[in-house]
Amino acid sequence: MTFLKTIGRTSLTIFRNILLGIGLVLIPILSGLIMSIMQSLVFVPEDFIMWSVGNSVPSLALIFFIIMASILVYYINTKKHSPEEKLFITVFRFVRRHRKATIAALLGFSIIIGYYMFTNVSVISNDRIVTHSFFHPQGKEYSYTDIEALHTGLYNKTVPFTSHQKGEFYYIIELKDGKKINLEHVGGVKNHEDSWLTFMKLDQIFTKLDVTKNIDAEDVDFYLNSLDPLYRNRIQSIFSNVK
Repeated sequence: MTFLKTIGRTSLTIFRNILLGIGLVLIPILSGLIMSIMQSLVFVPEDFIMWSVGNSVPSLALIFFIIMASILVYYINTKKHSPEEKLFITVFRFVRRHRKATIAALLGFSIIIGYYMFTNVSVISNDRIVTHSFFHPQGKEYSYTDIEALHTGLYNKTVPFTSHQKGEFYYIIELKDGKKINLEHVGGVKNHEDSWLTFMKLDQIFTKLDVTKNIDAEDVDFYLNSLDPLYRNRIQSIFSNVK
C-alpha cells in the first residue's frame, strides 16, 4: 500500500507540474491574442494601413508574466527549498502572511499594466497617423506632414529585458512634437498583406515628404549576410531609399 501511495503522489505531482507548464505557456499566448483582437476592434479604423504596439509593451508583459509565474509556482510547489533560496522564501512567506493585501496590490498592478499595454497603440491610415496612449486613449491625430524624421537600421546590441535584439530591424517615425513611433511590433496590416511590403510602400511615401532619414549602417553588412536573401533585399531596399 505504501508503494502504491508513493506512486500515486508521484504521479499527481508530475501531472500537476505538467498542467502548470501548459498553463504558463498557454496563458500569455491566449492573453496576447485576446488583447490584440480587442485592440484592433477598439482602435483600428477600416481605412488603416498598418498598426503597431509600443516597443515597451513586450518588456512589461514579460516582467508581469515573470512575477505572476513566480507566485504561481511557489503556491503550487510545496516542497522544501534549499538554503540558497532563502531570499525567495522570505519574500513569498511575506506574501502568504499578507495575502489579501498582496492580491489587491497585484490586481491593481495588473489593471494598470494591462491598461497601459492595451492603449499603447499607433495606427497609420491613408492620410494620417493616430497615436493612443495611457493618458490619451482616445488618440492624438497627426498628418503625414507632421513627420519630422525617420530612423531605421539594425540594432547593434541586445538590451536585456527588452525587445531590442542584436541585428533586428527597426523603423521609427519621429513627429514634430518629439513623439516617436516604433513600428518594430506590428499588430496588423491591411488585408493581411506582407508587413515587409507595407513597410516598403510606407517608406516610399514618407521619404517623398522631404524629411530627414537617419540610417544606422554600423555593421549592417555583417547582420544582413546572416538573413534570408528575401528579407535582406527588402531591408536593403528601405536603406537605399533616400531622397
